[in-house]
Amino acid sequence: MRNPRSERLAALDAFRGLTIAGMLLVNNPGTWSAIYPPLRHAEWHGWTPTDLIFPFFLFIVGITTHLCRAVRGIALIVAVLLLGYWALVALVPPPGAAAVTLDEPSRTLAAYIDRLLLDGHLWSASRTWDPEGPLATLPAIGTCLLGVLAGRWLTRATPLSERLSGLFAAGTLAMAAGAAWGWVFPINKNLWTSSYVLVAGGFSLLLLAAFYWIIDVRGFNRWAFFFTVIGMNAIVAYIAPDIIPFKAISHTLFAGLATHLGMFGNFLLAAGAAPG
Repeated sequence: MRNPRSERLAALDAFRGLTIAGMLLVNNPGTWSAIYPPLRHAEWHGWTPTDLIFPFFLFIVGITTHLCRAVRGIALIVAVLLLGYWALVALVPPPGAAAVTLDEPSRTLAAYIDRLLLDGHLWSASRTWDPEGPLATLPAIGTCLLGVLAGRWLTRATPLSERLSGLFAAGTLAMAAGAAWGWVFPINKNLWTSSYVLVAGGFSLLLLAAFYWIIDVRGFNRWAFFFTVIGMNAIVAYIAPDIIPFKAISHTLFAGLATHLGMFGNFLLAAGAAPG
């Protein structure tokens, strides 16, 4: 049996590559005038596939961080972060407000802290709150730490079947818990709510487990070659748009054909521009 602490996981490279490819596609959908719904962020409560890409990235960062150093007490830290954030955002009204509300972006405690600390530097599309504000950073740390936990689990000297079963079980339980919590603490990427952390983290665990079983265990890896290459060269892939005009090249090559493909024309342009 290979030592799980020393082997390089092709599944992790493919998962990282899929995430980077998703980032590039979402940032360059081909045309901003006709974006497919799955490539849009949820307006406020709820989630779309696009809302999973950033937590996937943080989750992977957590896994690779674990592979560099050991961390103790992670589960307790995650619980404190998620419960503490829930208590602050869902139970504490911002100064000057009579009651707590999570339905109006500018009236949450997170928005109040955004204005208090980031006045003049807030997200230009809102000007009253920031989707990556200081308070929401706390549960985002929890997302990364879930990746650390997954990394520790993957590198345990236990049978492969036990590690895989653990990933699938943990992912299923996390998604179920997040969905249930979402009834009282809505799943919301902009607030990075605790329920969102669990749903996205659970999805990350399930996807990682599936990739691990298909690629590393069963050896079906040819289909993942594209994502693996990107995953092993993630920084190069991400900065390439600033160097190579992929969008202009895509329109030059495919614009004429796209006009004859109707709704699929935008997909063709998006696929061609995804690297940039």
